Amino acid sequence: MFQRFGVVCQLADLACKAWGSGATWVHQESNAELSESKLLLFDSNRVLKELAWKVKIDTREAVNLTVQWEKEVLKNESISIMDKQIDETLELQT
Repeated sequence: MFQRFGVVCQLADLACKAWGSGATWVHQESNAELSESKLLLFDSNRVLKELAWKVKIDTREAVNLTVQWEKEVLKNESISIMDKQIDETLELQT
C-alpha cells in the first residue's frame, strides 16, 4: 500500500532491505542544532492535492525501483535501467 506520510527512517529501512547484502544504516545523534532530525518525515499529501498526482506504485515498490536504479548506476548501466523502468511505468498508465 502507498504511504502518504511516514518517518524517514522507515524509508531507510525499506532501502536497506531492498539493497540486500546486509545493508544497514545508523542514526547518529549529533548536537542540538540538528534536533529536527527526529522529526524528518515524508509527506506526499501536497503533491497529491496540488498536482492531482495519481499513485501508480506503492511506497515499497518505489523504494525497490530506486535501489535497483542506484545499483545499475554503480555498474554504469543507468541508461538501460532508466529505459526499462520508464517503459514499465508507462505500461502501468494504460
